[in-house]
Amino acid sequence: MLASALYQTLDGVFVGRFLGATAFAAVNLAMPFVIINFSLADLIGVGAAVPIAIALGKKKEKEAHNIFTCACMMIVLAGIGVGGILFAAAPSLIRLMGAEGEFASLAVLGWGVWAAALATCTGMAVCALLALVPFARKKAVLKFCRPRFSFAMIRQIVACGSPNFLNNIAGRITSILMNFILVRLGGETAVSVYGILMYAEGFIQPLLYGMCDSLQPAVGYNWGAGKLSRVRAIEKCCFAASAVVSLLAAVALSCFPAQVASLFMAGSGQEVLVMASGALRLFALTFVTRWVSFAMQSYMLAIGKPLPASLISVSTALVFPVLLVALLWPFGLTGIWLNFAATSLLACLLSLAILFGLRKELFRPNLQ
Repeated sequence: MLASALYQTLDGVFVGRFLGATAFAAVNLAMPFVIINFSLADLIGVGAAVPIAIALGKKKEKEAHNIFTCACMMIVLAGIGVGGILFAAAPSLIRLMGAEGEFASLAVLGWGVWAAALATCTGMAVCALLALVPFARKKAVLKFCRPRFSFAMIRQIVACGSPNFLNNIAGRITSILMNFILVRLGGETAVSVYGILMYAEGFIQPLLYGMCDSLQPAVGYNWGAGKLSRVRAIEKCCFAASAVVSLLAAVALSCFPAQVASLFMAGSGQEVLVMASGALRLFALTFVTRWVSFAMQSYMLAIGKPLPASLISVSTALVFPVLLVALLWPFGLTGIWLNFAATSLLACLLSLAILFGLRKELFRPNLQ
């Protein structure tokens, strides 16, 4: 996830510095639609990881192999289907966002950003093929087998993957809404500043996701094996590590907003950099509390509780931001930049309420 975060950041730096502010704004206008396609892979991948880990904890290896094989097939088919639809619908979607002229043409395959898009897709395709090699050579715990699909298995995958899927979809709907508002409030400049915030989040959030997600199989395995004290010990590490990364990010963005903004907008005027610096300082407050809801959502997913995880994800990505858009509307662009921190605070309070509600189940002794 660190490598992924670095790539996304460098991609944004490349587009902003070498292709200009219009291309940078165009990429950020199109990106929510791209991530909607990625979210289907998350739905299936994360959704399959939880029952796979629990099945391995119960020593049901054949069941785990089957879930893994079926999930891989579902990811490929979903990516082809939705990717094709988005490719065909791209011009209409961008026009609906309110973009015109060069701004619109660059967001739908203009030659200036074509190479950046091709590099991203090619890199992902090559890495996906390389990732399959250990499984094809039977060098991993999980193995490919003849797939046996069942409604119960698909329902379990969808249920466990729904929090991440809904978070991605809801987050992209919110991004589309934000871009729609920003195009009208501040034009390309406001969209570009919003893009800088998204690139900053795109560097920090994958680190949080990577740490929490890497611990999910261990949590699910021990939960399935009834070793609840080990589950709690692992989750303490998850919450602590998330807090450290999140708080360091808050400090860095607060202390060096101009430097972060200049990475993407070096050729822009002073007015743009001032706006971006102010936005980043407000945005930094998000990470004071962001780690709580992030780690809690991962915890709920790992132990097979998709409902509270979905509640956290949808509230964080859609419900709270949309409500706050209305409440903070009188503050104009400042209200948009404050939206993230206020959303994070509300999500933290919601997560703590869920933890309190489940305290008897989560803090009970080992089952064996």
